[in-house]
Formats: sequence, structure tokens, C-alpha cells
Amino acid sequence: MRSVVLITCSLMAPVMQSSSQSLVAVHRINTGSNVFILEGREKLVLVDAGYPGNGRKICRQIEKLAPKKLSLIFVTHAHFDHYGCADYIRKATGAPVGIHELDAPTMAAGKTPIPLVKSWGRAGKLLFPLGMKVWKTEPTSADMTFIEGDRLDAYGISAQVIHTPGHTDGAASLLVDDSVLFAGDLVVSVLHIGKQCYFATSWEAIDSSISKLKQLAPHRTFPGHGAAEISREELMEFK
Repeated sequence: MRSVVLITCSLMAPVMQSSSQSLVAVHRINTGSNVFILEGREKLVLVDAGYPGNGRKICRQIEKLAPKKLSLIFVTHAHFDHYGCADYIRKATGAPVGIHELDAPTMAAGKTPIPLVKSWGRAGKLLFPLGMKVWKTEPTSADMTFIEGDRLDAYGISAQVIHTPGHTDGAASLLVDDSVLFAGDLVVSVLHIGKQCYFATSWEAIDSSISKLKQLAPHRTFPGHGAAEISREELMEFK
């Protein structure tokens, strides 16, 4: 892991509980995109930070898990609906913001690139610039950047960063306890359950990243949008 600066420091019904390994529970917060609080035995890790304007809502849910403290804000990719509240939560909790090194410059510039679109993605590409103005997306600098294979054990969960490009160049998934995967927008469960087929920087890279996920064969995969989780069997059926 490449550290820059380490800052000191509803729905809250858990969608998953575990009695073994490092993960105690997963709490999902719907902000229009999914935000997950990963509850470890002593610390909390946030996966994604939702649309701008949801910072107070997310922080209230984090506070409900006190005395456990937030140790890290892990952003799966640099789209405004996933890093929108990262700076707000960082200031409120003292937890550092981390993202894959290839997406850090985009997040720092406050941008959301979507060069390739298909199907419903065409409408999304037209609406994204308006959405970023409505939700007042702010540039967000990373405190640390990650690369393939970096581990998050120091933050209270047994997790590995998996580089899964295609939706963005620096899109990254988080594999926890070798069995639970947080895949950001590489997978979708809105309109259908399957691989990302609306927005991409490379459709070929998406296919390669899906193949990588199949090799990991997680028991459960949580998408960046939609309430449904994806089972191992469903993931293996992705074309």
C-alpha cells in the first residue's frame, strides 16, 4: 500500500452476519448507490461513500456502531456517486480515504469519466454532467493509494485489494475473508444481475475482470447498485 498522509482520527440492519474470521457484519446504506459498513471485531471499514449530500446520513449509521471507530474509507472507483461524501466523512471521523492509484487523479479533479456507453448508459452519459452540478461534486484527494494485492489487515478486517478495471481504469474490488467480495460497479443488480454493461473505459477489460472474479469464486458478491447480492452460482453464470 502506498501511503500519502494518514489522517488521525436506514437502514442499519446488517445484510450479512458472520461468526467466524474477521468480518462480524455488513451494513448496507442506500444513497442511490450502495455504501457498505464492514464491521470488524474492533474497527469499521467503509466501502464507497455514496452520492454527495449523504454524509450526515452515513455518519449517523457509523455512530450507531460505537465504540468501534471507522478506520478507512475505501473507494472502489472514481465516479461521483461513489466518492461523493468521502471528504465529508473523512472530516467527521478522521478516517483516511483510499482508492486505486489509477483512479486517484480523477477523484482529486472531481471528475467522472464515462467514455464508452451502451444501452441505458447512453442516457446516463447525458445526465451525468447535470447530476454532478446538482449534487455539487467536490474534488477529493486520496490520503493513500492502493495497487493489486494490497491488504487492509491493519484496518481491522482481513481483506485484499483486487484490481478490476474496465468500468474505470482504476476500479478495484475488495475481497474479505477470501469469501465476500465488494465489486463496486463491475457487477450490477439493477434491471438485471450480471456484469457491467452500461458504462466502461474498456469492455474487454470488464470481461477480463469478470474472469478474475470467477477465479476467486467468492461466496457472496455485493454490487455498487441494487439491493440484491450475487451468489457464487450466479457469478459463475456471467457470460
